[in-house]
Amino acid sequence: MQHRMEQLMSLCYTLDVSEAAVAEAFHPSAAEAANLGLARLLYQRQCRRLETKQQFKPETLDDEDAW
Repeated sequence: MQHRMEQLMSLCYTLDVSEAAVAEAFHPSAAEAANLGLARLLYQRQCRRLETKQQFKPETLDDEDAW
């Protein structure tokens, strides 16, 4: 986090983690350490992603040439 903050923020953006939530996790007065807050945000996002994948399953295609 100290040396590659831009890369970390880019990764959070790619994973669709709120920039405001990351900033809140990094705030000095946050309820927990920054590393734990960030881990919690990433875990929660991956859980939401899994729920969405389970809700919206793609239909199987019968035709091999269909895409």
